[in-house]
Amino acid sequence: MERYNFKIVENKWQKYWEENKTFKSTGGLRIAVEESSSLGEDGWELVTINYCNDYREWVFTYKRPQE
Repeated sequence: MERYNFKIVENKWQKYWEENKTFKSTGGLRIAVEESSSLGEDGWELVTINYCNDYREWVFTYKRPQE
């Protein structure tokens, strides 16, 4: 049995994904959160959106408005 040559296979798929924009994000989640959040109305700025696999939940980080 032939060994798995990850360098060839991984490079092939990385190139395919890049060319076809398989994992390209349109920023839709950020726009939806900014539009639905009342924190933006109070001057809070959305800084990051991350997904926590351990707890299976979204984590939003906001920056406090300057006073």
